[in-house]
Amino acid sequence: NSEKDVLIAKIEECIARLYSEKEESSSRSNGKSESPTNSLHESHSDMNGSLSPMEQLEKQLRDKDAEMSKLSKDKEKLEAYTKQTLQIFQKKYFATTTDYKTKLKEKTAKIQALEAELANSKAEAENDPLLSSAIYGLNPGAVQNGMSHTDPTSDTTHDTA
Repeated sequence: NSEKDVLIAKIEECIARLYSEKEESSSRSNGKSESPTNSLHESHSDMNGSLSPMEQLEKQLRDKDAEMSKLSKDKEKLEAYTKQTLQIFQKKYFATTTDYKTKLKEKTAKIQALEAELANSKAEAENDPLLSSAIYGLNPGAVQNGMSHTDPTSDTTHDTA
């Protein structure tokens, strides 16, 4: 918009300058004054097909408007494409991130379960020698008698006579 305003101001200046130049030149040469519209058309025809400064500025203004319109459309297309691409990217990586978080939680739970199992195994391993020493620390004869009564393959019999 500011470029349009600048160009419009330049066009208005050129028009005013052309009117004043034409009036001065016509008053010097003929002594009669012409209407600004006639002088403008005559200056255009005097140039033999070349564009007047006003027409050049108007053409530049039209070109700038067309360029701004094209750039605006390109910007809108680029913003829409970027927004769409970003949404696709976010959906894809949100799903992947969620999947990885779920897997991480499962692995963490599995590790904690294995660590608890290992701690239980270590505790049992520490208790086994204590249990064995406690059993052997009792009366060794009582342990053997207990074994002989419970062992069906044993041929030892106890006579009470």
